[in-house]
Amino acid sequence: MKLYFYFLEGRKSCIRMEECEVEEKARTYRPIDRFPSAFRRSIVRKDEIGRFLALIDTSIIILTEKDPERVAELFSIRCRNDISRARNRILDAETEIEKTNDILDAIEEWRRENM
Repeated sequence: MKLYFYFLEGRKSCIRMEECEVEEKARTYRPIDRFPSAFRRSIVRKDEIGRFLALIDTSIIILTEKDPERVAELFSIRCRNDISRARNRILDAETEIEKTNDILDAIEEWRRENM
């Protein structure tokens, strides 16, 4: 049986696919030879198939079949969600800045009144 490893590489802006011959166990897959070099584990759990795994600067999806269209859509959804979360963090930070500025204004007003 084969597993298909899809790597979204941020620096290269590409999706790379590598296949690997595996032995199926009850809850895991073990490589016959070895997994792709970017994947540094000795097993893949069955519950990880079709889910995102993260490495440094690389996201991985592992499937039991070749399906580059599905993978591209999953990575696209993931990226859109990352952008949405980043926008929310920016809005939260801007709100915190406004609150801090309001406090600084209140302190400055208090100083003027009490001098």
